[in-house]
Amino acid sequence: MCAYHNPGYSPNYPEIGLILFPFAHTKWGVNYDPAGPVPPGDDINAPDLYIPLMATITYILLSGVIFGFQGRFSPEYLGILSSEAFGWLLLEVLLSLFAIYILNIQNNISYLDIVAYCGYKFVSMIVVLISYVGLDRPGYYFSLLYTSLALAFFLIRSLKLKILPHVEAYPSECNKRRLYLLLLIAFIQPLLMWWLTRRVIL
Repeated sequence: MCAYHNPGYSPNYPEIGLILFPFAHTKWGVNYDPAGPVPPGDDINAPDLYIPLMATITYILLSGVIFGFQGRFSPEYLGILSSEAFGWLLLEVLLSLFAIYILNIQNNISYLDIVAYCGYKFVSMIVVLISYVGLDRPGYYFSLLYTSLALAFFLIRSLKLKILPHVEAYPSECNKRRLYLLLLIAFIQPLLMWWLTRRVIL
């Protein structure tokens, strides 16, 4: 678990910036030392569970503030949002693991990797909701479009090294299955971002 969060390292801002602005980044490989993967505090490419956790909590609290501005705040709404957020994340992880098993994909991605990468969408969702507060619906849809593209690009580049590390080492049919899994994880995130924020802007 320490490989997924380094509590002694406070600034997670570089990795948050990478999630939102991934297009100019060139080195996507995770670094290793003799003890194993380098923790997130020392490697911007390492999956970090702290960011999704804090982003999910922030998303729920920010949604509550927006509900307050709209005059429709209630603890029940926050409960529904919390259940949806964690429920969809759990479902994503389980379906990804099931797909890996059914498709017989041998790779070096763990369930904690999937939790981290799928949880990064909450960072983008915070930006989307802030844009909605400042610019109303046009800001919401513009930021949803941009952050969706940025997140999909980030996930494809990050997960490619875990799901498709050595293309030439596997048969073409196996590589196709790996590619389908990669694209499924990456492109389902924008749909879930819209689904989980739609209730807030109604």
